Order: sequence, then C-alpha cells, then structure tokens
Amino acid sequence: TCPISGTGETNTDYCNYCNLYTCGDGICNCGETFNVCPQDCAGEFVFTLDPGWNLISIPSKKVGDILEDECGLSSLRFYYYNSSTKSYEEHMIEELEGGKGYWVYSHLPSSCNFKIGLVGFLTLNDFPELSKGFNLIGSLNETYPVSSLQGCDIQEIHYWDRGWKDAIQLLPGKGYWIKVSSPCKLS
Repeated sequence: TCPISGTGETNTDYCNYCNLYTCGDGICNCGETFNVCPQDCAGEFVFTLDPGWNLISIPSKKVGDILEDECGLSSLRFYYYNSSTKSYEEHMIEELEGGKGYWVYSHLPSSCNFKIGLVGFLTLNDFPELSKGFNLIGSLNETYPVSSLQGCDIQEIHYWDRGWKDAIQLLPGKGYWIKVSSPCKLS
C-alpha cells in the first residue's frame, strides 16, 4: 500500500491507479481524491535565464513550489503584454499563469537556472483570447507544431533566443509573440 497524502490512510488500488499518473514520487498527492488522481500535478521544469532579456512561459496552469533558485527570483519581475489594454503588467514568479508569455530581465553576468514545480496540465483552451495584432503567448508542457494551431489567422510567430527567431514549434518554457489578423482563440 502507499499513503494517501494528508489523510494518514493507505489504499493499494487507489495508489496503483495513481502511480500511473504521479510526478514520480509514488505518493498520492497534489490534492487527489479517490476519484481524481493527480491530474493537477504536472511535474517540474528547469528554466535557464541568459543575461539580459528572456521571453519565457510556464508550461502548466500555474507555478508550484520554487525547487531551486540560482537567479534570485524574489527580486525578478515578469512582464506580460496585455494586448487588450496595450500595456505591460508586472508580476512576481508566484503570479505567473500558463498560456501567457513573460519578459524577464536577468542582471546576472552569466546564465542561471531555476526549477519550479508545475501545477495543472495546460491545454490551448487555457491560453488567453487574442486581440488583433501582436499578443504574448506561452507554450504547452510538450513541443507543439505551430502548423497545428487552429482558430486564428496567424500572420507571424516569433520567439527570443538572444535575437528574434521564427517559430515552427512551441517549445516548453518559451514565450512567443504571435500576430493575428483579428480577435480569436487558439485551439
């Protein structure tokens, strides 16, 4: 048997089912119940920030625990461009949402890493509605071809990697500028 987190109980059948979906710890956690196994537990992700500006995204619905931090996350601010208001919104690491791209500036002289826990599996339905023109979007928790994106007339899509690059796929952890011809929702 294995423990059901927070209950003090054990249940072999429940845990055998849950172990198919856990984040590798073999413990039924992440707020599961007997009927809902760890659909909200999406693992962990390591980010590398280069010196200067970086365009990133959270490959889950929200940020879990900060597991490692070489970058000084408590002093960093993350900027999301709200295309509806045509202005940037400033956020702390704990406030980041999946489906959105964020600019973050590293003042360190060399690259640094941070690792976060991921909470909630992200789908394209979780991405924000897009306005006509440029929008900042995120990525999923696995590589996704740009050619498979539907629901929008995509005119351009780019990512930042020490310079602008055309995107042919959405890579986990990367943020993207996407230009669309009219308001739409990715699917």
